[in-house]
Amino acid sequence: MTIIPNFLLSGILSVILSLSLIIWVSFFIHKKDGGLVLILISFALLLVGGGFGPPYNSKPRISPKNIPNIEICEKIPESLEGR
Repeated sequence: MTIIPNFLLSGILSVILSLSLIIWVSFFIHKKDGGLVLILISFALLLVGGGFGPPYNSKPRISPKNIPNIEICEKIPESLEGR
């Protein structure tokens, strides 16, 4: 979704707004109206086609395959004792 008909200009504005959002969150979020400015930048990013928040804003995917089995981890040192 974008309000800009040119993909190149939309991409450039998305990158600029993403960088400004990263800088704002890193250095100025604690200011008096920090949250309001964050909302405005995020909304502008949504309008120019950058989505809601910059690309780094993804959550890690946790599944049972990624979580180590505690029983296996406890048995590893015991199996290495004889080596």
